[in-house]
Amino acid sequence: MKKVIAFFSLCVFPLASLAIECTVKGDTALWVMAYCMALHETDDDANPSVNSCFINLRSTMDKNVKESCQKNRDLKVGICLLNQSYGLSSGGLDSCLSSNNIPTVVANGGV
Repeated sequence: MKKVIAFFSLCVFPLASLAIECTVKGDTALWVMAYCMALHETDDDANPSVNSCFINLRSTMDKNVKESCQKNRDLKVGICLLNQSYGLSSGGLDSCLSSNNIPTVVANGGV
Protein backbone atom coordinates (compact mmCIF):
# COMPACT_ATOMS: atom_id res chain seq x y z
CA MET A 1 0.00 0.00 0.00
CA LYS A 2 2.87 2.40 0.80
CA LYS A 3 4.25 1.78 -2.70
CA VAL A 4 0.93 2.82 -4.23
CA ILE A 5 0.81 5.98 -2.12
CA ALA A 6 4.39 6.92 -3.03
CA PHE A 7 3.71 6.35 -6.74
CA PHE A 8 0.39 8.22 -6.60
CA SER A 9 1.99 11.18 -4.86
CA LEU A 10 4.60 11.48 -7.61
CA CYS A 11 1.95 11.55 -10.31
CA VAL A 12 -0.66 13.77 -8.72
CA PHE A 13 1.02 16.03 -6.18
CA PRO A 14 4.22 17.46 -7.60
CA LEU A 15 6.21 19.31 -4.98
CA ALA A 16 6.67 22.53 -6.94
CA SER A 17 6.45 24.75 -3.89
CA LEU A 18 9.43 23.00 -2.25
CA ALA A 19 11.97 23.55 -5.02
CA ILE A 20 13.74 26.88 -4.75
CA GLU A 21 17.04 25.93 -6.32
CA CYS A 22 18.10 22.73 -7.98
CA THR A 23 19.69 20.56 -5.32
CA VAL A 24 18.88 17.22 -6.95
CA LYS A 25 21.07 17.04 -10.00
CA GLY A 26 21.35 14.32 -12.60
CA ASP A 27 19.62 12.96 -15.66
CA THR A 28 15.89 12.81 -14.99
CA ALA A 29 15.52 9.58 -16.99
CA LEU A 30 18.03 7.96 -14.63
CA TRP A 31 16.11 9.22 -11.59
CA VAL A 32 12.95 7.66 -13.07
CA MET A 33 14.83 4.38 -13.58
CA ALA A 34 16.19 4.52 -10.01
CA TYR A 35 12.69 5.12 -8.63
CA CYS A 36 11.20 2.26 -10.64
CA MET A 37 13.96 -0.13 -9.58
CA ALA A 38 13.40 0.87 -5.94
CA LEU A 39 9.64 0.47 -6.32
CA HIS A 40 10.05 -3.05 -7.66
CA GLU A 41 12.90 -3.88 -5.26
CA THR A 42 15.37 -4.87 -7.97
CA ASP A 43 18.57 -3.67 -9.54
CA ASP A 44 17.60 -5.27 -12.86
CA ASP A 45 16.84 -2.49 -15.32
CA ALA A 46 15.58 -5.11 -17.82
CA ASN A 47 12.87 -6.31 -15.44
CA PRO A 48 9.51 -6.02 -17.30
CA SER A 49 7.84 -4.35 -14.30
CA VAL A 50 10.64 -1.78 -14.12
CA ASN A 51 10.36 -1.08 -17.85
CA SER A 52 6.60 -0.64 -17.63
CA CYS A 53 6.99 1.66 -14.61
CA PHE A 54 9.66 3.68 -16.43
CA ILE A 55 7.50 4.23 -19.51
CA ASN A 56 4.36 5.11 -17.56
CA LEU A 57 5.99 7.29 -14.92
CA ARG A 58 8.15 9.20 -17.37
CA SER A 59 5.14 9.92 -19.58
CA THR A 60 3.02 11.01 -16.62
CA MET A 61 5.73 13.24 -15.18
CA ASP A 62 6.42 14.82 -18.58
CA LYS A 63 2.75 15.82 -18.76
CA ASN A 64 2.46 17.10 -15.20
CA VAL A 65 5.87 18.51 -14.25
CA LYS A 66 7.73 20.74 -16.67
CA GLU A 67 10.98 21.47 -14.86
CA SER A 68 13.56 18.66 -14.79
CA CYS A 69 14.96 19.74 -11.44
CA GLN A 70 11.51 19.45 -9.90
CA LYS A 71 11.06 16.01 -11.44
CA ASN A 72 14.34 14.92 -9.88
CA ARG A 73 13.29 16.22 -6.48
CA ASP A 74 9.90 14.51 -6.68
CA LEU A 75 11.62 11.26 -7.59
CA LYS A 76 14.09 11.60 -4.72
CA VAL A 77 11.15 12.11 -2.36
CA GLY A 78 9.57 8.94 -3.74
CA ILE A 79 12.80 6.96 -3.32
CA CYS A 80 13.20 8.26 0.25
CA LEU A 81 9.63 7.26 1.10
CA LEU A 82 10.13 3.82 -0.42
CA ASN A 83 13.38 3.32 1.50
CA GLN A 84 11.60 4.26 4.72
CA SER A 85 8.76 1.82 3.98
CA TYR A 86 11.32 -0.95 3.40
CA GLY A 87 13.13 -0.09 6.64
CA LEU A 88 16.28 0.89 4.73
CA SER A 89 16.39 4.48 5.93
CA SER A 90 16.54 5.99 9.37
CA GLY A 91 16.42 9.65 10.21
CA GLY A 92 13.22 10.62 8.46
CA LEU A 93 12.33 12.24 5.17
CA ASP A 94 14.10 15.54 5.82
CA SER A 95 17.33 13.71 6.57
CA CYS A 96 17.06 11.65 3.40
CA LEU A 97 16.29 14.69 1.25
CA SER A 98 19.11 16.76 2.70
CA SER A 99 21.67 14.02 2.17
CA ASN A 100 23.96 14.02 -0.84
CA ASN A 101 23.25 10.34 -1.42
CA ILE A 102 22.00 9.65 -4.89
CA PRO A 103 21.10 6.29 -6.42
CA THR A 104 23.98 4.40 -8.02
CA VAL A 105 22.31 4.42 -11.43
CA VAL A 106 22.20 8.23 -11.35
CA ALA A 107 25.70 8.63 -9.93
CA ASN A 108 27.19 6.29 -12.54
CA GLY A 109 25.35 7.89 -15.45
CA GLY A 110 23.44 4.68 -16.20
CA VAL A 111 23.27 1.01 -15.40
